[in-house]
This record gives sequence, C-alpha cells and structure tokens, in this order.
Amino acid sequence: MNNFLKISIIGFIALIIGIYFFRKTQQADSLEQTLLITYEQKRSEKETQELLKNLKTLAETGNCSGCNLNIRKEDTDLTAMHQAIKMAKSKGLSINLTGSNLFMIDLVNADLSNINLTGAELNGVNLTGANLSGANLTGARINLSKLVGANLTKANLTGAKLIKCNLNGAVVDGITLDDTVMQSTSIDGADFTKANITGRGVSHTM
Repeated sequence: MNNFLKISIIGFIALIIGIYFFRKTQQADSLEQTLLITYEQKRSEKETQELLKNLKTLAETGNCSGCNLNIRKEDTDLTAMHQAIKMAKSKGLSINLTGSNLFMIDLVNADLSNINLTGAELNGVNLTGANLSGANLTGARINLSKLVGANLTKANLTGAKLIKCNLNGAVVDGITLDDTVMQSTSIDGADFTKANITGRGVSHTM
C-alpha cells in the first residue's frame, strides 16, 4: 500500500469520526433549545390540575409512576416536588417514579435514597447534593441535569443515558454501570475506582 493510499484512508476515517461527533454535538444543542422552548411555554389549566393531582398522589402514596411532573417559567414555587417526596418519606413510603417525566424540578439536597426512576425522563433537573444512594435509574434518560456532589452510592444506572449533565464531585462508590452512556457530561472529582462496571460498561464522550 503506497503512502498516498494510506494517507487517504486515514483522512477518510478522521472525516467519519469528525462527522459523528459533530452530529452528537448538534443533537445535544437541539435538546437544550427544545427544553428552553418548553420551559417558556405557558401551562394550560388542564396541565396545572394534572400536576397538582400528581403531586398530591406522590405525597400521599409515594407512587406516581408515569406521571408528568414539570416546572415552567411562570411557577414561583420550584420546590413543590421536593416537599411532596419529603412528605411521602416521612410516612415511611418508598418512592416510585417509574417512567415519569421530571422537567426543571428543583431537588437540591433532597433525600431520594432507594427511589425507583426506572425508565424515567429527567430534563433540566437540579439534583445538586441530592441523596440518590441505592436509586434505581435503569434505562433513565437524564438530560441537562445537575448532580454536583450528589450521592450515587450503589445506584443502578444500567442502560441509562446522560447528556450534558454535571456529575462533578459526585459520590459513585458501588454505582452499577452497564451499557451506560455519558455524552458531553462532566465527571470531574467523581472517583469511579469503586464503581461496579459490568457487561457493556460505560461510554463517556465529551
């Protein structure tokens, strides 16, 4: 194989890789724009009633699987979800949000230990300092969310996908990572040496 052919092949491979990461970046930027537009939209009366009903159900039973739980720009109370979870926990209830949609929720320093978020969508959620130890995040989609300093000890992120998230300083001892994707996600200060990386492991790209 002559040098010209070698250079051509290398150049082609570099081009393909460049296109791949360019499309990934575009996808993340498009997601951010979509979330911003949704946040700016006014919530209808029907949506407001649905949200209040879901929060009440969560506080009383701890179970709100498949629920829509979202915050909009018009809202003044950003911690309603936090309070509902706190009330359920005070009754000794387990929190089940399987398949739920959490949008722009403030859960700073919340006790979410052993919460079930299997298949849930977390968009723009602030989980800074939250206790997610033992949480089940199997198949969860976590986008543009903050988990700075969060406790993810023994959490299960099998099949989870994190896009443009911040896990700086998160505690990840015993966390399970299998077919987990972290795209454009910061993990500075998070020590994964004690993580349980199995099966297909974790894919991390910046």
